[in-house]
This record gives sequence, C-alpha cells and structure tokens, in this order.
Amino acid sequence: MGDSDGQLPDWRTISAGTKVRVALWLATEVGEGGTFRIQDLRAAMPGIEQIDRRMRDLRPVGWELETYRENPRLRADELKLARIGDHVWDPAYQQKRTAIPNRLRLQVMERDGFRCASCGVGGGETYPDDNSQTAQLMVRAVDASGPDAGSRSHLVTQCRRCSKAGGLPRLHASNARAAVSELAPEDRALLLAWLNASSEELLPAVKAYLACRQLSTSERHAIVAELREELARE
Repeated sequence: MGDSDGQLPDWRTISAGTKVRVALWLATEVGEGGTFRIQDLRAAMPGIEQIDRRMRDLRPVGWELETYRENPRLRADELKLARIGDHVWDPAYQQKRTAIPNRLRLQVMERDGFRCASCGVGGGETYPDDNSQTAQLMVRAVDASGPDAGSRSHLVTQCRRCSKAGGLPRLHASNARAAVSELAPEDRALLLAWLNASSEELLPAVKAYLACRQLSTSERHAIVAELREELARE
C-alpha cells in the first residue's frame, strides 16, 4: 500500500528493507519537526545491525536530519527530523538520484575547495550571519540529465543550510563569463592555468590552498601568520 490515500504502511508489519521501515518510523512516530534519539530507534527495531547507517541512507533522497552540531538547541544525544524527503515506502516511488560514491564525493569537494558553491562558506566554518551554526558540506547534483549524468561536472558542493533553502541553482555559462569579465588580466591568466590543469595535476598553490581549507580555524591562522613573516623577510 502506498500513501496516495493518506494512509502510511505500518513500519512494524511491512515486508520491506530496513531503510524503508526506518523512514516510516520517523514519519509516523517522530513526525517532521520532531526530535528523537538513536536509542529510541534501536529500541523500536531491536536486533538490526547498523540501523543508524540505514537512517543516514535517507539523506541523499531529501531527508534532513539535524544533530546538535547544526542545531545548538539539541542535546548531544538528540536528533531532529527537520524534513521528510522522498516517500521511499511508496511502491510507485522511483528514486530520482542515486547515491554518490564516497570517493567521487571527496573528489568533488576537493575540486570545489571544500566550500559551498551557493554561499561560499567553508566546511567547518561558522556562517557570517549566524556564528552559532557550523557549516556541513554535502554534494548535490546540479543537472543530472544527459549522457554525463553523475559525472563530476554535474556535481557541486553545497552546505546543508543552502540545500534547505531551495536547492542548487542551475549553472549557466553566462554567469561564469560575467564573473570572468570582471577579473584583472593577471587573474585571468591564473584562472586559465587553473582551468587547464587536470584534477590530478593541480597547480601546487591550488593543492596547498585546498589542504589549508581542511584545517581548523586556529591552524589556518597559524599558517597565515607564518606566511606573512616569511614574505616580510623576502
């Protein structure tokens, strides 16, 4: 039975995989906007190994699960069901997006400098307008149609806050050209070198930048201070 008539299947009796049962438990027992603990989920479905992983498997299909890292109002052992995503229990459901392999996800984040393509915030950084929130990055498909669907050219890094705000905008070449037109000649030459370099042959400065972006704020500040001292001596 689907949910077209407003009746959801019973997570206790449905003959479906663990991910589907977890989704139904969240939708019916917790509800959108509700909070719960992993212990509650494990108690509801005892004997199932890695049930928290099956819950995380819902994130790529639109389910938003917040922890105390994204929501300071939550306790360390609490989670919030911020948004119910695709109805994976519906027999008519067809998953629009396939899960992105971890290796490809990391490659996309490295390409994007571990920064959100929408607002520019770096992973682990606080937002300029809200220093109580720490940015968590994810990889989303911008345009999954065509023969290159799933390739890195169609995947972009985005923070969860921007994802909740309405998803990634479709990228247009005119926007990129407008940004390029504003560059000074020396910056255009640098951009050309970056674009000509493959992901396996990134310029040394780009590799160093990406490595530094993954450090903590204090570690980055220390490197900035060291660089300033070195340049001042030259």
